[in-house]
Amino acid sequence: EHPVIVLRIQGRVTSGVAFDPPAYAFGAVPERQGATGTMRVTFDADRYAEGKTSVVATDPRVSLKLVATKTVSNGRSEQEYQVAVPPHAAVLK
Repeated sequence: EHPVIVLRIQGRVTSGVAFDPPAYAFGAVPERQGATGTMRVTFDADRYAEGKTSVVATDPRVSLKLVATKTVSNGRSEQEYQVAVPPHAAVLK
């Protein structure tokens, strides 16, 4: 009755890695429109390796697109992602 798509970020999360927002909820997503939003991931300098550190969606119906990377204070790296559920994505029932 209530189909959903869950974005689950899986991995060994330690201090020095922060997600903003820490949880992502699209709420009700119109099937014909889909939904998009943004998410930031900030890494301490010793937790990020260029070309080796990545964030991936475990659900193939959710796309994550890296849109920006920058160095912020104290050598921390920040990545901004577009999070999207495309129109007409198959949903879990």
